Parts: sequence; structure tokens; C-alpha cells
Amino acid sequence: MAYETVRDKKPTITDRVAFRLERLVLGGELKPGDRLPPERELAERFSASRNGVREAIRRLETLGLLSTEPQSGTYVRDYLRDASFDLILHVMRRADDVDPALLLDLLEYRRMLMTTAARLAAERDPAACAADLAALAAALAGARGPEEAAELDFRFHDRIVEGAGNVLFRSMQNTSRELHLYYTRRFYGLPGALEATAAQQRAIAAAVGSGDPEAAAAAMSAALEYGRLAIEGALG
Repeated sequence: MAYETVRDKKPTITDRVAFRLERLVLGGELKPGDRLPPERELAERFSASRNGVREAIRRLETLGLLSTEPQSGTYVRDYLRDASFDLILHVMRRADDVDPALLLDLLEYRRMLMTTAARLAAERDPAACAADLAALAAALAGARGPEEAAELDFRFHDRIVEGAGNVLFRSMQNTSRELHLYYTRRFYGLPGALEATAAQQRAIAAAVGSGDPEAAAAAMSAALEYGRLAIEGALG
């Protein structure tokens, strides 16, 4: 994001203030609706200039964590309610621990999108889509590590969305790419996840190729349910 500095680059005062303010928000010390202390107090607290504090606040406003109201002050936004995909990804990346509720919400969203997309792909593009999906499932079985597996997993789901032929689904898939990669990298680090998912993807490919929309949706739903349970278990 805007103030994540390149490795080995020394952070500026504004970077440091923005990070510390963000931790107050994401850590819960400052809650949605809370008003930030005046710039002068924040500058003293963080040993920074008021200008540095002002710029840090602007950065967090751009991100969607804060909102400044004229003649009133700066407030913490209900950032999860108003969140964009970019903000959710940023929160997940910056948190010391992944918020289980947030991650499970993400999986619920993916289930809604992908079961419908699989159903449509089986109706609209069964033969070509199934052939591509089978090839991607085979590639996944030979993936070397979670990073490669996550990329192949995204390509598999992306091909299903392409087969669905819905421009809004395509937009949603493109927008959520980084979120998808974020959680699948972690998922493929779990024991047995790669082997089980490769088998599930072969089943999805076969179901799409059969031209049976309900079978395709059921195969996709079963795979996503496996993923949900595996991640829930990993989160304890």
C-alpha cells in the first residue's frame, strides 16, 4: 500500500506515524466512531511534527481507516463495514494474526461466486472449459510449494469464471485476485491440502465437462467446504 516501504529503504517520520496510528486502529485501542486526539497531542506522543501527523492521517483516510469531518475532527471509520477488497487485504496483511471471522467471510464470498460460476460454465462452455480445468488440475498436482500452488489455483478458478461468461463475475474475480492468493498460499501450506485439492479439481473438471450445472456446482461446493474446514482447523 501507499506507505509500505521498499525493503532496505529507511522509513520516513510519516511512515512511522502512519504505521503506529494504524496499529491503534487495527489493534482496537481506537474503535470505529472514536475521535482521534488533536494533531498536537499525536505529534507529542509519536515525537513527530504536526505536518508528519497530518500527512499520516491523510494516508489512512485514503486507505479507508479514518475520516476527517470539517470543524469536528478525525474519526475512526467502521472500516470492515465499508471495506474495499484492497482494504481487507491490507488489514489481513498487516494484522499480527489473521482475523478468523474476516477470513471465513472471505471464504463465504468465494463459495457464493464460484458455485454459481461453475454452474454457468457447465451450461455455456463445458467441453473447452473442462479440458483446460483438467490440465490445470494436473499442473496443481505437480506444484512445487504453496506459492506456485496458489497461482495455479487462481488460474483454475479464473478459467471457471471465464467459462461462466458473465462480465460482472469477471470484474469480481479480477478485483479479488490478491485476496485469493493471500489465503490460498496459507491453505497450501497445510498438510494434505495440495493432494486433496488436485483430486477435487479433477472432479470439478469432469462435472463441468458433463454439462450438468448442478453436478458442477456441487463439486465446487464440496471443494470449497473442504478448504473452509481445513482453514478453520488451522485457525483453531
